[in-house]
Amino acid sequence: MAELSSTSVKLVEVCRVAPQPQPDVAEFSLPQTFFDLLWLSLTLQHFLPLAGNITWPQDSHKPVLSYVQGDAVSLTTAHSDADFHRLSSNDFNIEAKEYHPLVPRLAISREKAAVMAFQITLFPNSSGFSIGISMHHAALDGKTLFMFLKSWAHLCKHEPDTLLPDQLKPFYDRRVFIHDPAGLEL
Repeated sequence: MAELSSTSVKLVEVCRVAPQPQPDVAEFSLPQTFFDLLWLSLTLQHFLPLAGNITWPQDSHKPVLSYVQGDAVSLTTAHSDADFHRLSSNDFNIEAKEYHPLVPRLAISREKAAVMAFQITLFPNSSGFSIGISMHHAALDGKTLFMFLKSWAHLCKHEPDTLLPDQLKPFYDRRVFIHDPAGLEL
């Protein structure tokens, strides 16, 4: 078994990033941070449910993925004294729990559960950084997560007013799904 290194992660800031508003929305502000949040906010406007919460209405037999104006994802910035080069290497002897401080926790209460959270961890000793992502699997799968990440990267690379290509646009129309005679309701 590999020897665990004693490292620490210091949380620097926790903020919430909301989807970029549409022109008919009167107010909007983003917290100032070293990490440019504009592209995350722009990406979230295409993936509104990911900024929302999972709720279970009392009058429903199943949970609901809902977004209301003001919902946002949590973005934590942190510093770590861990060995970035070791953690990002192909060393198979690294214990999974060494990565746990680099991943944010989802906000969960009796009434709702956040869908996504991000943590940007800087490694000042090596000039590296990591982006940790937590997601609620009841709301999205790996394909959806990677579509979101590719959309975020696309908007970072291009002008902020650039449209997403069709292959990066999420599809929310549940009416086109084939009826499931077993009643599983995917």
